[in-house]
Amino acid sequence: MDKTKKPTKSAKKKNSEKRTKSPKIKIKRYITIDAFRGFAVVMMIFVSTLYLLTYNIPFFLLHNQGDIFLFFDLVAPIFQFVLGMSLFLFILHRQSHGIGGKEITWQILKRYIALIAIGFVLDAITYADFSSWGVLETLGLGGILTFAVSSRTNNEKILICILILAVYSLLYFNPLFSSLISMPHGGPVGALSYSVLSILGFMVAEKLYKRKSNRLFFLSMLKYACLLIVLGLFLGFIIPINKTHASPSFILASAGIVIIFYLTFFAVYKSFDYTFDILRTFGRTALAMWIGMYMIVWLFSFFIEKRQFLDFPIGLFASIITVVFMYFVALFLGKRDIKLGL
Repeated sequence: MDKTKKPTKSAKKKNSEKRTKSPKIKIKRYITIDAFRGFAVVMMIFVSTLYLLTYNIPFFLLHNQGDIFLFFDLVAPIFQFVLGMSLFLFILHRQSHGIGGKEITWQILKRYIALIAIGFVLDAITYADFSSWGVLETLGLGGILTFAVSSRTNNEKILICILILAVYSLLYFNPLFSSLISMPHGGPVGALSYSVLSILGFMVAEKLYKRKSNRLFFLSMLKYACLLIVLGLFLGFIIPINKTHASPSFILASAGIVIIFYLTFFAVYKSFDYTFDILRTFGRTALAMWIGMYMIVWLFSFFIEKRQFLDFPIGLFASIITVVFMYFVALFLGKRDIKLGL
């Protein structure tokens, strides 16, 4: 005779609520984060194609223009910030499935070392220079550094961010490191500065997960965002805001702006239940989209042997068409469950 107690109606109801509530929370977390990553992907595809094909781009559509902060300078910071958010969810998901700390560590190291290796190979082929340093390498190193401090308290993370920016500031003025800092995205030294964005992204994702009120989360993050922008602008009087060098002033100011952008996605989703399907399609295949852009660069550089040969209106139209084309590529990959995210 089976003496196992049958669950009561109240127990069944509680279990049912757990099964229905848990997936909803998971979906809500991922919708805004995937969409935000997708926003960065669309910006990256558009601006990369525009620079590749067009020779008379208006100044406001440029980036990497020295000590001037332009809109498309935010592409790399958004990727770096979302990487930190994704890392928090990656760890949380594995812990919820009973995966141990050592296995999580090994999975994360493999993930980011592979990202660095992919970036190194792609940049070496593109620029015919094995000493090049690109965005994927910066993302990978930033992910490793963020994971290294992920178990610390938020106060400790903030102190670590301050220490990182202080160390970078000292290196910034040291002539021995000038050649490294002058590399794209500040080179390996700049990756140290960029890792602050990932740490902040990790902290925001943790706050998002533990939030008790959407309104309080929004207002508190908005307050911190404004504080970061003010600190960045103030520090800019000492070390100018410079995206190419990943200056601490740029990192702080861009972090504040990126948080405000994310809060915009969060508010739209919460207020209108808008799910950003197109952007999420891009966001889930971010790495594939990045590799795809390298292939487009190779196509025009090595096979067609043409770059920057279109007038701005035609180049603008071609860039928009490229975004649309890459959307269908992302859709194709998604339908086959090929998700190469960052």
